[in-house]
Amino acid sequence: MTAWLAALVLCVLSGRAPEAGAQSGALPAPAANTLVRVSTSPGPDYTRLAFTFENPLDYYVVRREDVDRLLVDFGQARLAGRPTAAPDELIDGVEFNFEDGRLTARIFLKAMRYELRHFLSRDKYSCILDLKNLESPGLETPPPPDDLKPLTLPTLAEEARLVGLLAPPGSEDGPPERLFQRILNELTDWNNQAALEDLLRFRELFPGHPLLEPALFLLGDAYFVTGPLSETYTAAVEAWTEALNRWPQSYLAGRAQFMLAEADQAMGYQNEAAAKYKLLAAAAVSGDDPYAKLALLRAADLQLNMGLIDEARKTLEPVLEQGLADRLGLEAYARLGMADFYEGLYSQANEIFREALREAPQLYTGYPEMLYAMGEAYHYLDRPDLSRMFLMHALSLMPDHPKADVIMARIGDSYRKEGRDDEAMAIYGAAKRRFPDGDGGLISQVRLADMGALHSFFTQDKVFDSLERGARQATVEMYQGIVDTASSSPLLQLAYLKIGLALAEDGETSEAIKWLRDLDMKYPKSALLPEALPALSRALVNETTLRAELEEWEAVADLYADNSSYLTDADRPVAQRIVARAYEKLGRFDEAREVWKALEEQTPEKRLARAQGLVVSSLKMERPMEALDYLLTMAEEFPEQAAWLDLQADQIGLALARPQNASATADLLKFRTMIPTEAVRRRALADAVEIEINGRRYDKATALMDEYRREYPDDELTPEYLLTQAKIEERQKRYENGWDMLSDFRRLYPDDPRGPELLLEQIRKADALGREDDAFRFMALYQMRYPERAESRELLTEKMRREWDLGRYADSQSTFEAFRRAYPGDPAIPALLMDRAARDWEKGRYDESQWAVDEMLLNYPDDPRTPTLLLERAARDWEAERYEASQAAVDRLTQLYHDDPRVPEMLLRRAENDWGRDRLEAARRGWDDFRRAYPDDPGGGGVFWINIKRALKKG
Repeated sequence: MTAWLAALVLCVLSGRAPEAGAQSGALPAPAANTLVRVSTSPGPDYTRLAFTFENPLDYYVVRREDVDRLLVDFGQARLAGRPTAAPDELIDGVEFNFEDGRLTARIFLKAMRYELRHFLSRDKYSCILDLKNLESPGLETPPPPDDLKPLTLPTLAEEARLVGLLAPPGSEDGPPERLFQRILNELTDWNNQAALEDLLRFRELFPGHPLLEPALFLLGDAYFVTGPLSETYTAAVEAWTEALNRWPQSYLAGRAQFMLAEADQAMGYQNEAAAKYKLLAAAAVSGDDPYAKLALLRAADLQLNMGLIDEARKTLEPVLEQGLADRLGLEAYARLGMADFYEGLYSQANEIFREALREAPQLYTGYPEMLYAMGEAYHYLDRPDLSRMFLMHALSLMPDHPKADVIMARIGDSYRKEGRDDEAMAIYGAAKRRFPDGDGGLISQVRLADMGALHSFFTQDKVFDSLERGARQATVEMYQGIVDTASSSPLLQLAYLKIGLALAEDGETSEAIKWLRDLDMKYPKSALLPEALPALSRALVNETTLRAELEEWEAVADLYADNSSYLTDADRPVAQRIVARAYEKLGRFDEAREVWKALEEQTPEKRLARAQGLVVSSLKMERPMEALDYLLTMAEEFPEQAAWLDLQADQIGLALARPQNASATADLLKFRTMIPTEAVRRRALADAVEIEINGRRYDKATALMDEYRREYPDDELTPEYLLTQAKIEERQKRYENGWDMLSDFRRLYPDDPRGPELLLEQIRKADALGREDDAFRFMALYQMRYPERAESRELLTEKMRREWDLGRYADSQSTFEAFRRAYPGDPAIPALLMDRAARDWEKGRYDESQWAVDEMLLNYPDDPRTPTLLLERAARDWEAERYEASQAAVDRLTQLYHDDPRVPEMLLRRAENDWGRDRLEAARRGWDDFRRAYPDDPGGGGVFWINIKRALKKG
């Protein structure tokens, strides 16, 4: 039986608290005392260590600092000189530390198993510790091999001794050397505050001295130990960092790097500490750096405590691959067991622990946490005897374990499980007295209440009978009385619980929430919380549901904001669905999205609500790509929601298009590859086209329109895009391309009413550009495609005239023939012939003009313009001295239009003109023609004789 267990049993029987761990005498003395002497003296089977003071001692605390170290805190006291204690077979030495006016003594022991008692002398001038060695007398325990020695962090005093051996010697024994030696002595004597002041003085006075290197490293350690760390952390880190930057290869560099991580861990910066430990641990396998090895174990411990089990396994893996031949390997193996323990693999964990202990029986001295884990594991494996054995051993080695109260309660549970109620109640009572506010103490109180051991606090009929009846009102009244009158009662927490539960059962959820939450807020370590918190969670869900039914959305949001941490995993999704909708009703979409995102996925209905909420919230927050990710995830699980998914996908596409920039186009094109719904994909591509057109990125827009037309040839936008592309090509002065596209448009969409106007616009555009051939081509095309339209006739006539004006007579003739074929009975044809003849005459194209005259005579002989045309032709030919042609025209006139009064006048006038040109034969022939054609014309003779007279005069 261990020393602690012996003390525990003794205390249980006597009703006193066990003495292991931190215990104190009276209250601290108001004035400082002075330690004047330390002495050791052997007893029959123990060693007595006495600390004697100048005045009576009113305060001290003794606690185990390590398996082979004790720490005695004397409060406000100081040293007189340097008192020392002579070593003996059990005590290895005593070191003192004086800082902030407080004196502590650290006692180093040669044994790890011992019994301790401590007390004040009758006159209270001496604090006395009696220590009994429990290891086998007369048999020296052989020291473990070097490879199996515990991996421990050297104290600052030990580090100072090392520096004293390794520090570079000075060139002389001057002020720097003397001050540095004083610093080392102060650190060795644990006078850290004085050492800190001298280190700062050394840095200021001797900035270039070789001893500044160790001094600066020691300065960081001195800041660290003097504390409080919340005030000295920054200074310590700065000192270590400066030293490492200046002397990265120093023999003190490894310790400084390790201490940087230690400082982070002590400040609660767990992630930062773990990262630093892990970086330093890289050399643990390949080298002999003790700090690297310690760092690896610390990194694993931190990761285990943070719940990063897989990360801890990865950290340990390089060491475990090297086997279990040394202390590092065994300690790493023990932490592997701890990883299994944290994952609930209790049998597997204990198997690893036992194997490690077989290799190194004293392994637990360096990692006593494994004893606690073994005890807990055996508890869950239903081995109360083994659980109790290891938990007692753990508490003996670690009286200051942060879970010491829980360990005691667990030991009581082991007795109770075996039916040993008396021992269980004794342990519970000890835990309750020693840790009244700890989890273990409260658990013990509940256990005692369950066992009827607290009936002395309240009358039985007042408490337990009411509980058994289950009368909720009576319960509330009874426990309300406890709350009002028993401020320190061990049942006070139970009262809060019972009142809250009763109110919740009666539907008074708002009040129930207050009581149950007060229990957590006032007693955050209460053992009743495992029962209270689920009830609080259910009450919150019921209250949230009620508020939502009343559409009190602000109240829903406030209730969730104040109490969300109390929701259980089972209740949280229900509440979150309501709260997310409340945020949406309030327009607080950012918060709604976060709630939807955090919503636990459970039933399909809840997962669907969560998925929909995340999509909608992300859209409202203008995060379309995020919404798309949620949408695609949802589509895989809920394909039956296709209609809703398509609607939201369309909204996502609109949101992606909203920026109207090149990035928006890229997002839309990516979006198209991820969405299967064709209507949504089509809309996205159309939006991308619009963005590129508006941005005047015409080449990109054209490429996208080509893609659209290929994919959706029958879509209503396809012809519009073809027209848009044609306009873009024209704007880019690629007219042929643009006009080809318009030709494609007319070919593909012959019934589109815009076709004729587009072609007319092409004609106007070609004219404006001076591209006659294109204009003529479009005119001909217009007539061919739209012959029934009035514009067709006008375009052909215009084309014919313009071709003639350009000297393209053959083309003009062809155009006329085309017009006559297209419109054979058109009344404009005679006018066109007349115009053509006149134009030819103006250009002197008499022969070419004959066809127009012939056409008029052939097709329009009765048209009044035909004789006029012949008369004009005869006159023009005569003037041009084309007398035969003129005579032919005259012959036709007299033959075809004999009765036209202009004909005889023309015959006489021509004869007169011939006579005037001395063309006497022609004149006579003309007269003959006239007399034959108009023998009875009375005016003819007069004209004739006039001309004869003129001829006679000429001789």
